[in-house]
Amino acid sequence: MDFFYKLFTKKNNMEEYNLFDHGDILEHEAVDMIRERFPYYELVWKIYIGNGGKATKADIPGYSFDQKRQNFSEHTYTVLESIYIINQIIESKVFISKVSSFQEYLEFNKSFISFFAHLGRSRDNIIKAAEILQIGNENVTKIRSGLAETYKARCIVIHGKKIPLQLDEDGLIKIPILGTSEQKAFAWNDKTHNWPDAIGMAAQRQEFSIVSPRTFLICRELGSMCRAIKTIEPIRRAAKRGFEFL
Repeated sequence: MDFFYKLFTKKNNMEEYNLFDHGDILEHEAVDMIRERFPYYELVWKIYIGNGGKATKADIPGYSFDQKRQNFSEHTYTVLESIYIINQIIESKVFISKVSSFQEYLEFNKSFISFFAHLGRSRDNIIKAAEILQIGNENVTKIRSGLAETYKARCIVIHGKKIPLQLDEDGLIKIPILGTSEQKAFAWNDKTHNWPDAIGMAAQRQEFSIVSPRTFLICRELGSMCRAIKTIEPIRRAAKRGFEFL
């Protein structure tokens, strides 16, 4: 870490990069969310990506694996964009608002589909970023496993037929529990169920949240990527003598 801090300080006359002052427009706008719910993004960004001006990554003299770094930065930025959009959808309270008109139903439906589409996009790019860092097949498998339930739910919503919706007594939309595992036998399976089958299924209000890493694992998994950066051998070999890397 000292290597990068000294490098960036010398080049930019600053103590270190931070997203509020040196990120692009998305990173600047999302900085509060990042620091509260996605903190590893900024930590990885400021020691491995930076900003060289005009939203381009900073230079690291002597580093000979810049294409790997470029690809990693693009995948993690894509994750950030999707997480920010998910967060905006949640904060709009569209999932916990009454539906009393067709337009309100359309807004719910657009947000519902977008929510799951961005979940899948995030998952795919997390895995690709981890593979770029070569953190090991075991760790990549853990990431896949940790996000498996989320991805299965995404596939049901995005690739399956329309999920039947219900209005409860408060005018809030409910959907059947999604059959993401064999244990959820009495849950919506678009391959075996028809819409009338959903009438007797246990339904749940849609109160999505990404605050807890227990329910949405991106924060924890990117933490593994951050730790992996500390052990990348090519960077150690490329670092100049006299500087310590991390």
